[in-house]
Amino acid sequence: MSKKLMKVILVGLLLVPLVAGLFGSDIGGFAEGPPSGKAFVTIHKKKMTTKLESIQNTGNIMSEFSQYDGLEDVAYTVYNVSAEFYALLKTINSSTDKYYTHTEAIAEMQKIVPITEDNRLVATEITNANGEFTMTLDKKIATEEGGKDAIYLFVETPKPGVTIAENMVLAFPVYQLDSEDNYTDNELSHIHLYPKNVVSTAGRLTILKKGTAEEAGLDGAQFILQKIMDKEPYIVTGVNNGLYTWSKRFVDAGEEGVKENESASIFESGKEYSVKTNPDTGVFKIYDEGSATSGQLVINNLEAGNYTLVEIKAPDNAGLINDYIETDFSIPIDGTTPLYIMNDTIIVDKTIDQQDHSIGDLIDYTMSFRIPDGIQDVLENGKKRYDKVELKDTHDSFLTFINDSATVTLMSGEDTIPVTEGNVDNYKIITADNGFTLNLTEAGISLLTPGATLTFSYKMQLNSTATPDDGYKNKAEVKVSGETDTLTGDDEETVYTGGKRFVKIDADLAEPDNKLAGAEFVVRDLNNENANYWGINPETKKNGWVSEYENAVKFKTDPDGIIDITGLAYGTYYLEETVAPAGYILLKERIEFEVTKESYKGADSQLVAPTEVVNRHKGTLPSTGGMGIVALLMFGVAAFGIAGWYFKRNGKAEV
Repeated sequence: MSKKLMKVILVGLLLVPLVAGLFGSDIGGFAEGPPSGKAFVTIHKKKMTTKLESIQNTGNIMSEFSQYDGLEDVAYTVYNVSAEFYALLKTINSSTDKYYTHTEAIAEMQKIVPITEDNRLVATEITNANGEFTMTLDKKIATEEGGKDAIYLFVETPKPGVTIAENMVLAFPVYQLDSEDNYTDNELSHIHLYPKNVVSTAGRLTILKKGTAEEAGLDGAQFILQKIMDKEPYIVTGVNNGLYTWSKRFVDAGEEGVKENESASIFESGKEYSVKTNPDTGVFKIYDEGSATSGQLVINNLEAGNYTLVEIKAPDNAGLINDYIETDFSIPIDGTTPLYIMNDTIIVDKTIDQQDHSIGDLIDYTMSFRIPDGIQDVLENGKKRYDKVELKDTHDSFLTFINDSATVTLMSGEDTIPVTEGNVDNYKIITADNGFTLNLTEAGISLLTPGATLTFSYKMQLNSTATPDDGYKNKAEVKVSGETDTLTGDDEETVYTGGKRFVKIDADLAEPDNKLAGAEFVVRDLNNENANYWGINPETKKNGWVSEYENAVKFKTDPDGIIDITGLAYGTYYLEETVAPAGYILLKERIEFEVTKESYKGADSQLVAPTEVVNRHKGTLPSTGGMGIVALLMFGVAAFGIAGWYFKRNGKAEV
């Protein structure tokens, strides 16, 4: 056998292409050579989406593989199979009836299946973030016949989503190839091998981003995709040969220290992303496929493995939650992984006991919202995520806030938060014209339960300036803010008061002379003698229902016969006449009437035509000695004279 052929056989590198990958970098060699009798061996594990044609390893660094990224976290076990190899050289090959040749023996070594506890095991190595590892191997082994060249078997451990490479056999000594692929006499002390793998990129991540308050989808949340390699976080920074490329998340910024890698690829909720080739340039890139379902983020073309989705920015008017900032997940082979990730949001609910009220009523209001899940979160700098909680009320001037500790209550879930505890304020209420603001202190915020409902209950009074059917608004605004996020929400309620118009008329007279001034009425809440009167409370001097007539409001018709009854809640009431116009009969029955949303003003805000209240004149007798009686007597005398003449004439005729 020629010396050249022997060198070829001894190189013994039978490699099958392995999967394409990320983070390719070549190890150019160590500053110092290996110890005597040893050699360095570096594995450059490369990954790709399609299988390459077989490329001969040269033993040196090969620039043709620099375009491919490394395949990380692939384990190799290395076995010393020298004894089996040399024993086989002394064995007859049943296929040829000759002794095994070196080439045939190496091929047989590739077929070896190691056992669990194999005494031939030399080492187990795992590729790093660049898809590489370097080990030191003995070039010779001791045998009974003396030292012989070592033969090693490299066995790849299967990895999900990766087409496994065939076993590799490395036989020492290894010589350098020249430019024409001929072996020289230069023995290599550092050997570079390039196994290649095809990886599956059919993995798919789907995320539904929701708000804690309404659980509706949230668009605009921003994420980076991370995985751990070499015990460090790496993030997606682009695409290479159809695969996501990964770089260290934190980089050395010199005097600025370590900071986030600004080259990170950003993925946003409400969108779908895929790796595709640019039809114009043929270069792969990450494409935004357009809008996904509201709040949904889809990331396609992922390799199988373990990842972390890191939220770096919440949507507008939403807040990060520590428990959801980093979410670990796994992508199975050709599978889809769904995730549900929450952001804090606020929906304010403003309520009142009822929408219609009488002037003077105390109206019960509540302002409530779901406390952010992150209300007690602490940032990396030690500060609280939220340090301000503000509840603001703005109301029309026809409403008056009752700022009384007996009528205001603040609750976190089922727990009441007192205004003060000891000498510490939990919250403060600052009043202003037509409004007030409640600010929680640091102590008060510490009492809030994440995810519970914060409820503030208070009272407003509908004051005497209110007019019917106009509607008086009361708006609630909530702001929860801090160093990183600001959450806001608002809601409002409208309270109404009603009224009714009446006109007093004489049914026997024509317009416009039929209007009656001077009639006086009271309003009662029931149709009986014990009913209450609408009046003025003698103690509070406020409008309300009173039991004594003397405290009742007296409604008196004006020159046009009109009375306006205003400031009543919607309902049924009774109009009772207490004084009739001069010369008219007092009404005996109470008049039932309804106060509704449009009983005083119509939908066009114009006054509704008044309801007529009819009065009758009292009966009359002529006065004695008046001109009327004289005329009557004269008429009687004339009548008697005519009758006497008539009967006398008729009597003569008959005789």
